[in-house]
Amino acid sequence: MEFESNSYEETQKFAEEFSKTLKAGDVLCMYGDLGVGKTAFVQGLAKGLGIDVPITSPTFTIVNEYSGRLPLYHFDVYRIADSDEMYEIGYEEYVYGDGVSVIEWPQLIDDILPEKRYDVTISMRVLAIDTSSNVATVAVMEDELLLGEYILNHKKTHSQKIMTMIEQILSELELTVRDIDIFAAAIGPGSFTGLRIGVATVKALAHATGK
Repeated sequence: MEFESNSYEETQKFAEEFSKTLKAGDVLCMYGDLGVGKTAFVQGLAKGLGIDVPITSPTFTIVNEYSGRLPLYHFDVYRIADSDEMYEIGYEEYVYGDGVSVIEWPQLIDDILPEKRYDVTISMRVLAIDTSSNVATVAVMEDELLLGEYILNHKKTHSQKIMTMIEQILSELELTVRDIDIFAAAIGPGSFTGLRIGVATVKALAHATGK
């Protein structure tokens, strides 16, 4: 199943609805880079499970426990040294217990993940613009993967070329501006006029797409 979210709220709402299908012993493994919306997803799950306290990522505590229709065990294993450390906090009692377990950064403990689980991958597509010098660059990335890049050395103002560059790279990738989750512009150092063009362009694109 694939779901496209255009906002923090949409991610939460989807997770809230998804939570209604969960039962005791279910495990969700959350894949995705920092800032893509994993915590928003867990917050939606918590709401659907009837949990009305603030949900934060357990970056330093490894696991947070919440009481609701089903207990929610929220793991963040980013800082653990190895899988053995998980057993020290009672990993199996949580995962094979009476609640729902959510694990962020599960790839770090891949050797002890249960075979029966939900794998949830959250990705984010970024269009980045750099107009700070004579060389203008437009790039599209998805998570850490560079999907495409267009570089043009142009002595005239970038305002004459930047939209054409964006249209071309999106066309080559068979994407539209509405397929982009975040628009980003370099903010220096560099030419003030060039920087202003980049910032104005991404602001216009974000406004036009409601991002």
